[in-house]
Amino acid sequence: MPRRTKEQLDAARKRKLAARKARLKAVHHMSVEEYEALKDYQGGVCYLCRWATGKTIALAVDHDHKRAAEMCSHDPHKETCVNCWRGLLCNPCNKVFRLAKDSIDFFRRGMEYLANPPARQLFGGKNFKEPDADLPEGRPE
Repeated sequence: MPRRTKEQLDAARKRKLAARKARLKAVHHMSVEEYEALKDYQGGVCYLCRWATGKTIALAVDHDHKRAAEMCSHDPHKETCVNCWRGLLCNPCNKVFRLAKDSIDFFRRGMEYLANPPARQLFGGKNFKEPDADLPEGRPE
């Protein structure tokens, strides 16, 4: 397959930007300038993981469904607006929020889980268990 010319690459970039601009406006009621301002405010990366830059796959406009349902006239599953935007997330981080159903308790438990894992609580954080002298080598307890 032959390489694309500079003109073809430029045209593809313009199409991609136009599609991004149209989606931001249609779905999020957001301009490219607002998106870029929010991205800059977040340091140019996903707010949660701080790794994803959105260069390959654009950062998602995360929004609060509950707030949208209470304050906005649009369907929170189909559209967003400035009243319900929260920030920009990469797809994996945005998926975590969807799976957690925006539960603050889920994330509190997650922080507790990372800081004080149940296996360490139960087994005391030992790296290995000394073999029991009464058991033959290699036999499970």
